[in-house]
Amino acid sequence: MHEVIDAMNAVLETTNITSFDAVIPNEIGGMNAFEALLAAYHFGKSTLDADCVARAYPYLWQTVRCLRDVPVVPAAVADGAGKREVFTAETDNFRAEELMRDACTDLGSLAGICLNPLNGSEARTLPRNSYSLAWCIGRSIALSRSKKIDPVTALLKEQNGALLFRGKIISVVRQVAKGFTRGSVLLSAFSEEPTSRSSGENNSSLTTLAVEFENENLCAVLKQEGEEDKVLAICPDLICFLDLANGAPLGISDYKYGLRVSVVALTAPPVWTTERGLEMGGPSAFGLDMKYTPVGTGAYEPPKSVWQMFGKGQ
Repeated sequence: MHEVIDAMNAVLETTNITSFDAVIPNEIGGMNAFEALLAAYHFGKSTLDADCVARAYPYLWQTVRCLRDVPVVPAAVADGAGKREVFTAETDNFRAEELMRDACTDLGSLAGICLNPLNGSEARTLPRNSYSLAWCIGRSIALSRSKKIDPVTALLKEQNGALLFRGKIISVVRQVAKGFTRGSVLLSAFSEEPTSRSSGENNSSLTTLAVEFENENLCAVLKQEGEEDKVLAICPDLICFLDLANGAPLGISDYKYGLRVSVVALTAPPVWTTERGLEMGGPSAFGLDMKYTPVGTGAYEPPKSVWQMFGKGQ
């Protein structure tokens, strides 16, 4: 936690900002959400129910701010033990990220980061209710467990998603390079049930799902003997692995042989399905020669605030 606080202090000093009102996570995914909450608590500030991405992406420049050509600098990285590096005038966001990731490696491969501060008017234009959405997903899974019903079915009903596949992981390939974990995972279908986005025929040992990832899952491709490969989902739609037994979310570091999972996809926010959004966060951004086709059963529904759903008077 000290590394994030040190990075924030470095940016405040560099920009001569003496006070601020709130903290916002760069993205809602993983530890980033908790780091923002802890940092806000340290400074005695609020955390906005929002983020800069509306999902998780591997690159710092894959944010709504960068879609609007807002630079990531001034920014700072710190190791929490007194070492920190500040970046103020890099040529572009891509080069800035390269330098910050190099700095992270120099600091021991674990560092906190603080990016370009924003004012209230810009904050109001960012994806809203990100924490509320994460809370609602967790609540749905927890309630399903207590009621002994399928958590995946309940989740997809609430979040306008699609069940892509149920099966067992039979292969995982990973390699770490320049701060990114790249690779693929292969799943074998269970023989007794169909796949929701396949032809509807019973799966067999010859039916597999191949998922490529780069810190986040990028695409899910159905492979059936004697048929052409079929893309079931692809970024910017969010492809998620859930433990088949209890609905627990699984990150790419959790993938291992024999794990039985459900693979689902959640609809991407509209900001990422525009021409500019697909350029920065769609298949081509990761070198995938595939076309984006949205998943889900209807239009994207913006997440509601927990206060709107459960606040006094509701």
